[in-house]
Amino acid sequence: MNKGKGAAGLESYVRQALMMPKSPPMFILPDMKRPRLDVLHVYMNIGSFTDPVALGGRDAVNKKLLQLSEIDKPSDLQKWDEWGAPKGSPGQSPWCLKKMERELMG
Repeated sequence: MNKGKGAAGLESYVRQALMMPKSPPMFILPDMKRPRLDVLHVYMNIGSFTDPVALGGRDAVNKKLLQLSEIDKPSDLQKWDEWGAPKGSPGQSPWCLKKMERELMG
C-alpha cells in the first residue's frame, strides 16, 4: 500500500475500507508523502473520515539523536536501523518501516 511515493494503492485500500460494515474506519497513515496526504484530505473533505492520523515516522525523530552511539541513545531509539525480521525477508525496502519506527508509532 505504501510502496514508493504514489497513492493509488492507498486509495484502493481507503475505498475498500469505506465499504466495510463498521465504516468509517480509524485510519493511521505511517508517512507524510504528499500524494497520500492528498488522498486523506479528499476523503476527509467529503466526510468519509472524521479524524485520520498521518504520522511522520522517521521524520518525527530528531536526526541528532540517531547519530548518538547506541548506548547514549534513548532506549526507544536504540537499534533504530534494525529490521524486525531476518535479513532478506519481505518488507525491507527503503520505504518500509523498521521495527523501532513501528514501535514508536504505537
